[in-house]
Amino acid sequence: MLHDKIQRDTIDPTKKDFDYESTPFYNMVRLTALYHQRVDASLKPIGMDSSRWRILIVLTKMEQATITQLSKESVIKISTIAKIIQRMTADGLVETKTCTEDARSTKVFVTEYGAEKVEVMRGKVGKIVRQAYLDMDDEELAAINQITKAIHDNLSP
Repeated sequence: MLHDKIQRDTIDPTKKDFDYESTPFYNMVRLTALYHQRVDASLKPIGMDSSRWRILIVLTKMEQATITQLSKESVIKISTIAKIIQRMTADGLVETKTCTEDARSTKVFVTEYGAEKVEVMRGKVGKIVRQAYLDMDDEELAAINQITKAIHDNLSP
């Protein structure tokens, strides 16, 4: 499955043999979009979505984070995440407090209710993740992570 050989000329848009379907970026975008569609569909019945999932799972790991940190870790624009956090606060999923070190920053925390929702979401998202990696072994999963992190590092300033 991972052994299909890709010719570099098919992934370089400056080459005459370029084929967008052969590019890892095209396939990663398709994969990410499908993943988010499935997660959104799975979480909609409980009033949640993939953005809230990403924010809450990041907060669960970090315990608290500023809006800027959440934006970076959950890969959501600051203006968008600020609006989502306002709605999540109104829904009782998170609490916000002005940062004591920098009054311009807001810290976000998961509430007890938010933590309960995370546990329900883990089960729903877990089913999707298990399906996605169904026929893959640990070495293939490690390779995917290693490769995508290397590409990210290549593109990072």
